[in-house]
Formats: sequence, C-alpha cells, structure tokens
Amino acid sequence: MLAGNPATSAAILSCLNTVDASGLRQLHAAVAAVVANVPWCGINTPVQDAVRWRAALPAAVGAMPGGHLKPTVLAALTGVTNLHMHNCRCVTDELLFHLLLSLRTLNVSYCSALTDRASFVHLTALTSLDCCMTSVVERGAAGLPTLLQELIIASMLARVSLSGLTRLRGLRAWNLDAPAAKPALQGSTGTPWRAVCTLARATHTERLQG
Repeated sequence: MLAGNPATSAAILSCLNTVDASGLRQLHAAVAAVVANVPWCGINTPVQDAVRWRAALPAAVGAMPGGHLKPTVLAALTGVTNLHMHNCRCVTDELLFHLLLSLRTLNVSYCSALTDRASFVHLTALTSLDCCMTSVVERGAAGLPTLLQELIIASMLARVSLSGLTRLRGLRAWNLDAPAAKPALQGSTGTPWRAVCTLARATHTERLQG
C-alpha cells in the first residue's frame, strides 16, 4: 500500500471496507493519510458519529447514517453522493429538504414516515432513487427530480404517469405488469430502456420503447 505502486495499492484497498479502514488508520500516520484519500462508498456499516466519520474519511462518497437522523447529522456528510437510509423511521417529508444536493444515489426504501407528498425535486443531481415500500409515488411522480435515470418502487400503478421523467432508463418493481406500465412511460424517453420485475428470486425483464 505504501510501496509506491498505485495499482497494487488500489487493488488492496478495493478489498477493504470502512470498518477495515478504521483499524488501518491506527497503524501509522502514513497509512492514515492513504486511507483518508480513498473515496469509500461504504453503505453497509452505520455511521454513528457523522462528524468524526467525516474527519477520518474526508474523501468518502457513500454512507449509511445510524442513530437518530437530524439536519445537523446530514450537514456533516458534505460531499457524499450515495446515501443509504433504508428502513429509517426518522426520514420524513421535512427531513428530505435537508438532504445533500450532491446526492446522486438515494435509498429511502421502507421509510414508513414518508408520505405521498414527499418531494425530491430539489435534489437536481439525483439519478437513482429507491423508494420501495413507501407512499412516495402513490399520487404520481410530481415529487421526483426530472433527471432521474433509475427508479425503484414496490409496484407500478396504472394511474401514475412517469412521462415527466425525461431521462428515465430503468424502472424496477416487485410487482410490475410491463404492458400496463408502457402507457405510463410514453414520452419519457425515445430510446429503449428496461423495466424489471422481481418476484422472490425470479427476475423478469422487458424492453420497452418510449
């Protein structure tokens, strides 16, 4: 890692996660410096202290906040582009307005406090949103950012139109009737995209024309 071989260093670091990084930082100041410059994207280990986490891993781009989420906690995650908040009851419609504008990938699946009035439109850099098992799209897609490329939901409602999502390339759902979904996506894109339905362990993929 410190032998001056970037290729070897990158290969070793790709096998590690942020938990490993915490131990490595304690070995030597030079190792800590290397760890600090890695764009870690650890979304499987809860971040209990966002301020200390950011100080230790200033180049990290992915995080899964732990504990009680507050605007001050989110503010400490400046620079993060991938945020995983699966099954977090602290995630509310109001809290969404405190999310980082740098976000490109966001997972708020199973966040039961979110309502059909939730809005993500201010997250203009967001390209992938997982809002599965929430009420986010029950009334439509008006609360979604127009540049969204991938959307993950629980089911595709016949009355919901996604035509306003002009960059959408992929729709993933647990319960998706591809022929029924096609009218909802008319006009969303002029190129082929994928609609994926996953039931248990079986995956069905349809190619649809916009």
